[in-house]
Amino acid sequence: MMHIPYNLFGTELPYRSWSALENEIKSFNSNTKIIGRGACNSRNIYSISLGRTSGPTIFILASVHGAEWHSAIFALKFMKMLRDNTFPDKQFRTKLLSKYNVVCVPVGNPWGYANKTRLNYNNVDINRDYVDFTQPETRAIRKHFKDTKAFSFLDLHLMQPTYSTWDLIFAAGNDQSYLINEGMANSLQMNTKIECGRWGKGSSGMGRNWAGRQTSSHGGHIVSVLTEITRDDIFPGKRIMEYGLLQQYIFVKYAMKYFEERIYSH
Repeated sequence: MMHIPYNLFGTELPYRSWSALENEIKSFNSNTKIIGRGACNSRNIYSISLGRTSGPTIFILASVHGAEWHSAIFALKFMKMLRDNTFPDKQFRTKLLSKYNVVCVPVGNPWGYANKTRLNYNNVDINRDYVDFTQPETRAIRKHFKDTKAFSFLDLHLMQPTYSTWDLIFAAGNDQSYLINEGMANSLQMNTKIECGRWGKGSSGMGRNWAGRQTSSHGGHIVSVLTEITRDDIFPGKRIMEYGLLQQYIFVKYAMKYFEERIYSH
């Protein structure tokens, strides 16, 4: 379990138009690349990369459900804090960017984000499409994940108030990630004072399940995790931002620890 002695209090979390968000993504300049286009064929899917490009990759995915647009905002905030050296844990930032490659796809479903809807342009839930890969979004995510040779996968989500009895969740994408997931959930619970739910790997069409079935080119299994935060007035925007930053921070710290203990040590 990890105690966090840093202030990650969030800022307000207003929705940004697609064009405004796209400009924010492009502000990462040469660290940004286009990895595909959404089913609407008019909006790009972007990836941002920070750190040591040849290092082991930590992969963060957000906003595959456009109604959960908040995750795109706090994923970008996390990457900006790393880029701009405003993250409060300076030792963590230095180690992360000197040894690892952090890849973030802030909007997995650009049409859904622009229209604040769960589904993509083809009316498909892309987080149920990781078996047949019928949609360009899931195909782009799959290719990019494999191209980066990532050893870890974080899928950021939010949920409606009636979806779960918990308001914060960590979900393991494979059996091997259960103990790591438990540590992450305990850490979030300790630092927020809110009970954190634990889910399993879900159905085979879900992103965390698919990533969890992959093998790491570094050896060992993929650390595959999904997170959830309740939206729609349960938490104010500042709290959603705070919890979203905490989930990413905790995940990345545990992923680094796993890599160094299980892979570097062998």
